[in-house]
Amino acid sequence: MKRTWALALVLGLLLTTGAQTQQRTLAKDLILSPTFHRAAERVYGVDISGEVHSEVSQDSYRWFVKKLTENGSRWISSPTAYSSANEKAREWLMSQLTNLSNGRIETEIIGEYKSVVGRLPGYLNTGPALMVGGHYDSVPAGPGANDDGTGVAAALELARVMSQYDWPLDIYFGFWNAEEIGLLGSREVAQEFQSRGVDILIYYNIDMLLVVDSGAPSDELVLIVYNHDVEGGYHVTQFWADLTKMMSHNLGEGIIKPVPYLDFPLWPNSDHASFLTEDYERVLFAFESGFFTDDTDYHQPTDVWNNTAYNYEVATETVASIGASMAFAMSQQYGEKTVVEYTGSVSVGDSEEYYLVMSMPTSIEIDVAVNNEAAISLLDPDDLLVVSNSELGTAGILEATVDTSVSRMGLHRLIVDNTGNFEVAYTLRIEYNSDIDGNDVSDSEHLWFDTATMALDSDSDSLHDILEIIYGTDKNDPDTDEDTMTDGWEIENGLNPLSDDSSLDPDDDMLSNLQEFLQGTDPNLNDTDSDSMPDNWEVQNGLDPLSDDSSLDPDGDTMTNLQEYLSGTDPHEYNVPFTLVALGGVGVAAVLITGGLVFIWRRSR
Repeated sequence: MKRTWALALVLGLLLTTGAQTQQRTLAKDLILSPTFHRAAERVYGVDISGEVHSEVSQDSYRWFVKKLTENGSRWISSPTAYSSANEKAREWLMSQLTNLSNGRIETEIIGEYKSVVGRLPGYLNTGPALMVGGHYDSVPAGPGANDDGTGVAAALELARVMSQYDWPLDIYFGFWNAEEIGLLGSREVAQEFQSRGVDILIYYNIDMLLVVDSGAPSDELVLIVYNHDVEGGYHVTQFWADLTKMMSHNLGEGIIKPVPYLDFPLWPNSDHASFLTEDYERVLFAFESGFFTDDTDYHQPTDVWNNTAYNYEVATETVASIGASMAFAMSQQYGEKTVVEYTGSVSVGDSEEYYLVMSMPTSIEIDVAVNNEAAISLLDPDDLLVVSNSELGTAGILEATVDTSVSRMGLHRLIVDNTGNFEVAYTLRIEYNSDIDGNDVSDSEHLWFDTATMALDSDSDSLHDILEIIYGTDKNDPDTDEDTMTDGWEIENGLNPLSDDSSLDPDDDMLSNLQEFLQGTDPNLNDTDSDSMPDNWEVQNGLDPLSDDSSLDPDGDTMTNLQEYLSGTDPHEYNVPFTLVALGGVGVAAVLITGGLVFIWRRSR
């Protein structure tokens, strides 16, 4: 097996309760991952979908629904005729976006119907945007907790969570007005976006999540309806519906059912249709499974936040899975394949399974570590076997690597079976190529920016302009923090190019970072050339800390540089060697050190 991580992880798992958790994938950067921090953690090459999923709060989500609806109906009949609750909601949404993001989300009101739009800027300043939204107006009959307080609360909750991080792409949070009278507010915004040239990678429209079909299977409690009959095929929206199902299954309760729009009669009836009309094809519609059985509260005064028939757990899980999908998509890294990691345990006679969304034909490497007998298998979207290994854990084998390839796009299932008589603890690491935007080029080869810009280094600091954007350094200044060490060198050596750390000495070799930079030595190794002589001693004594010169003897005293270092002597000052001298035939040994007679020992005849 090519990696040694697996056995250590298995040994660690033997001490756990076997609770299934997702492990953060710490992919290598183009040079090295940064060790410095910002007010909002910058996301690049790191999969934090698990963190985003866990940070979505049911209490927070429910509170948003309550606050939105506490002033009654938010009806609107024209640009100038609307309830006071509609106006208060608009003002409240603007303030919430600002407060939740600590001012990072830019807000505006668009159109004569006064839809509210928030934008969380991405640090790349290029590439497409992601969007989530719902409508904030309601019918005159009720306060609209489900229709559509759920969509508003979803966008607010994701604004709260996603604004804690600095993402590569823009994220829009939309709150449409006048949906109930003809999707008028969202139509205005879609038209405005087209005039501005806003490119939308995916739009999650959320409209009613709180009613669950009691007869539905547990993995079909919420529908993600996708626009599949379009040029571009699978990648346009079905990929995103499948990805949301993957996130819900692998990280949460597994409640999502992807549905093609032709099988969903309400497809034209919500705000995503406005964007379709304006040629935005990458849209999804998140919708409750119980609508067709809800003949009590829809558009009624009973559509209130504390309705006992409403299921906030399912709604929150949906929001968490949408946020995790966005995070996963933006975790990709130039030059690196997609990597997912999972740990867990399987009881005797049982199995665990994970969904993997394949977006292009690709080779796939599955590294497995187990502590007892188990088997793994990979099935394609039609449940046809792609590959299996039924001998994991037998004859003392704890680790295995399974290499295969997939040709189908869509949801694949990776299954871990307990085939023995003891509970199995396992780790999985799966690596494959992805193509999120469907341009037939793997994400590792182009990501969100024009790869030609990867060759640009405007300030000649050995850090490409795109990486300067990623790290937050100045592409026109080779030393952003003015500590005399170039940005590229600091990044390469794990230092902070945004703060003066020139006087620090992380390897404790008595050379500061600045001295290491000037000498060309490694600030994280006290013996850069591994010649057993510390960098500082070599520098002080005029030797080369970048080349093994331990066997040289510059002063010609027959003591090598290494011997001089161990003896505490100067490698450039001649030292008289130990000498045995015979005097007048009498057995006398004279020991001379550095030209001085230290002692004489006479041996009698």
